[in-house]
Amino acid sequence: MRVNEYTIDGHLDTRKHEFNKWVLDIGERKVPATSKNRDDEPTWIKLPEEFIVKSEKTPIEAIVHTIFANFIERQEDEDYLLERAILTPMNHDADEINKHVFKQLQGATKTFKSSDEICKGSTDAIEQQQSYPVELLNELNFPRVPPDKLKLKIGQPIMLLQNEYPSAGMCNGTCLIITAFQKFVLQARIITGSHIGKTVIIPRIVLTSTQSRWPSS
Repeated sequence: MRVNEYTIDGHLDTRKHEFNKWVLDIGERKVPATSKNRDDEPTWIKLPEEFIVKSEKTPIEAIVHTIFANFIERQEDEDYLLERAILTPMNHDADEINKHVFKQLQGATKTFKSSDEICKGSTDAIEQQQSYPVELLNELNFPRVPPDKLKLKIGQPIMLLQNEYPSAGMCNGTCLIITAFQKFVLQARIITGSHIGKTVIIPRIVLTSTQSRWPSS
């Protein structure tokens, strides 16, 4: 669903088309599979060589170099950025990839720190504040919640993770480029959707985790 089979000038990209067809064939069980380790069902498939990123150094460096070739020279090319994405199901892997790419971005780094605290509406909030100090909360990593220290640069691509102002184009999944930042707000330019080119302000917002093993924070 996320792989656009057409180039910017409207021509069909044969390689992307073949990749999409292969993924659909896997879902429809058209790709031959085998069993290993006494599996009850055949669930192992052979990956085509043309879809494999071979690693000579580290896997992260290899996949970033393959997907974002010539990144240093083209990091301000919005069309180049929109044509590429690296997807991973694990937050840890996404963080490591982001760190690797972030180091290659030009410009000074601005660090934004979270303001973690136990939800005031939580049961036994006072006792929980004593059991879960801020230092511990800062170390936790929740899905769809940024890390305690968010490092950003002017010109960096970012993506919204929740609906903020849908009528203005600020929806979950919207991609933007940071153009300026202050202590509590970010200024960014939308580069996807129906509001491309519009400059918006992203304020500091409250995010609440609902994971049951931790108190609301």
